[in-house]
Amino acid sequence: MIHCLADLELAVREHFEIESLGITQRERENAEVKRASRILNDTTRRIGNKWRRVPLKEDDPRFPDNYNGARKRLENAHALFLSHFAVTNPNKPNKIRVVFDAAARFEGKSLNDYLLSGPDLLNSLTGILFRFRIGSVAFTGDIRDMFLRVRVCAPDQRAQLFLWRGADRDSEPRVYAMTSLIFGASSSPTSAIYVLNKNAETCSDEYPNAEMAVKRDHYVDDFICSTDSVPEAAINKRRHHSARAGLRYPGWATNAPELKESPSAESSAEAATVSLHKTKTERALGLIWEPECDSLGSDVTFKKLPRDIVNGKISLRKGNFEPDHVDLRPARSSVP
Repeated sequence: MIHCLADLELAVREHFEIESLGITQRERENAEVKRASRILNDTTRRIGNKWRRVPLKEDDPRFPDNYNGARKRLENAHALFLSHFAVTNPNKPNKIRVVFDAAARFEGKSLNDYLLSGPDLLNSLTGILFRFRIGSVAFTGDIRDMFLRVRVCAPDQRAQLFLWRGADRDSEPRVYAMTSLIFGASSSPTSAIYVLNKNAETCSDEYPNAEMAVKRDHYVDDFICSTDSVPEAAINKRRHHSARAGLRYPGWATNAPELKESPSAESSAEAATVSLHKTKTERALGLIWEPECDSLGSDVTFKKLPRDIVNGKISLRKGNFEPDHVDLRPARSSVP
């Protein structure tokens, strides 16, 4: 009886999750979120690229002196407990991303303990994907090195110090400071998205449609959108006004031949294309998109089914990527 009630509760819960798909409840802002929003509003300004303050929980925090701790971690070359480390993407094997361990604790405190994550500025992943399928002309692009395009003002760079000694492993390490947003800091995603939206507002008089598209159809550094006509797409306008703040899109993918560009060396190096059934494809927020036939699919890794067929189906389904619980079956199918 208890097992049946649990199954019934799960079925009802899944039913309401489907009914509310794409609907996000807006939470009330707490004191820390309000402070982060105020700091971003008051201190973000444009000087060539975007500059902004790190949203600290306190105006003048006292950081512990952890130089010796960072030095010990730097010298331990056989461990992963480093102040910074390299991360690679299987889809971009030639690109290395440096991630800083802002969650590492020293005397019970980490950099993230001093930072404000800020308000949630991420757009709905489901909404972006649905809008991507509405228009007949679809295109995607991503900002190159988005975090590195957002500069941090000098007083706050002291919170982003690190040790480096280059290729000479026997030399004395030097102290450096990151002058831009870092991967690993809890405040970086919100700060980067805020700068992107702020830049769109500064160009709203000249490119009003571009402002709306940037704010609505960006998921962090990925831009994915569709329109009803080629002139309405206006890729060059989005590129032009974003480039003013140092935010550059190295290449675009589109299903409209009129909008396709001759690939440059930069765009070719940055392209994140994959091969699926010998057809040129692009990645769109974790999915695989074939621009020529305008179809979406997912990259599925099949696992060996256990003896229990029912449990096997459940584990197989959970092992596949379903963005925001959107069920994409079969693995490769056209979406009207």
